[in-house]
Amino acid sequence: MPANKTIRKIRSSNIKLMLERACVSRKFVAESLGISLSNLNDKFTYGTFTASDLIQIAELCGYNLAFVKDDNTPIVFDKNDLKI
Repeated sequence: MPANKTIRKIRSSNIKLMLERACVSRKFVAESLGISLSNLNDKFTYGTFTASDLIQIAELCGYNLAFVKDDNTPIVFDKNDLKI
């Protein structure tokens, strides 16, 4: 990785809130993502969610992942945007 590239970590508090509001367990999320619960917990601890993780978790909880412009114009991402 180039020395000048900074990796930003995501705060996991909103993801935790989304899971709580949707009554979705971390165990279910881990199973759905095809990873261990320990690996998922590491993602929460270190904030290392990928865009793919976020799209899939949002869909599991009944949410959309979107970029919303100041004028409220959204660009929504869903599982069709994932590379397989």
